[in-house]
Amino acid sequence: MHIPDGYLGPETCGLFYAAMLPIWAAASRIVKKTLSARQVPLLAIGAAFSFVVMMFEVPIPGGSSGHAVGGTLIAILLGPWAACIAMTVTLVVQALLFSDGGVTAIYRAGPVIFFVVVVFVQMRVSMDLVAMPVSMRMHKIVLDKKFF
Repeated sequence: MHIPDGYLGPETCGLFYAAMLPIWAAASRIVKKTLSARQVPLLAIGAAFSFVVMMFEVPIPGGSSGHAVGGTLIAILLGPWAACIAMTVTLVVQALLFSDGGVTAIYRAGPVIFFVVVVFVQMRVSMDLVAMPVSMRMHKIVLDKKFF
């Protein structure tokens, strides 16, 4: 999500940071309980992959650009809470070390992280609710050898 400099006021950004605090707290608690030590490198690789994928921007008519995010892939592999942590780290590193998004990128990081985590990662959860019954039926068909 690309937010131009000066588009959001401090109150709006502060509101999104406040909205993210309980999400970050819950995500860190849940990831600490559910992620094994063997999966932590996969979380780091997922965050790095997401970082690299976000660097390749594709021009969109109208003067804007778009890019892949990678958060949904992390959510598929490790779950939505791990994707929340990975995407937060990715966006903060991108804002602080690479100034991607301008000088005030960290100022706008709260709303960006909120939308990336809540919208993109939760899309994966929503897709599971729809796709899971279908994939379970397909899995049963394949296991029962009715498919072949």
